[in-house]
Amino acid sequence: MIKENKRILIITSLIILLPVLVGLLLWHQLPEQIPVHFNSEGVADSYQSKLWGVTFIYFVIFACHWFAAIITSVDPRRRNISSKIYRLVLWICPVVSVFVGVTIYGTALNWPWVNINFMANLLLGVIFIVIGNYLPKCRQNYTIGIKLP
Repeated sequence: MIKENKRILIITSLIILLPVLVGLLLWHQLPEQIPVHFNSEGVADSYQSKLWGVTFIYFVIFACHWFAAIITSVDPRRRNISSKIYRLVLWICPVVSVFVGVTIYGTALNWPWVNINFMANLLLGVIFIVIGNYLPKCRQNYTIGIKLP
């Protein structure tokens, strides 16, 4: 699976790391403490240093992306995984990474249009709709399409 989707894997990996580049470009505008966690009311309740907030979160998402790609490709029943589903798995982390970047940088720079509650609900809603659309079409395998009794 990885060999067939190498181009998509490279593109999605670069998109995941795009917020790091944006953070480096905005480096002098960002405050020394960047909000990285928000409570249920949308108020930042945890802050990290600028270096940590610009890099670490995205490298964790990058590692999760590669973990999901590798685990999905080494599935013993991988021929049951359609290429659409595999591409969906590859595109979830880049979407989350861009969302996190916009949210963190927007909050740190006081962009008025960044509303964490609306954006989080929108992201989760879209992900659930997309996964809910594809999941019933999956054939059973060990990674995607698990059917419980």
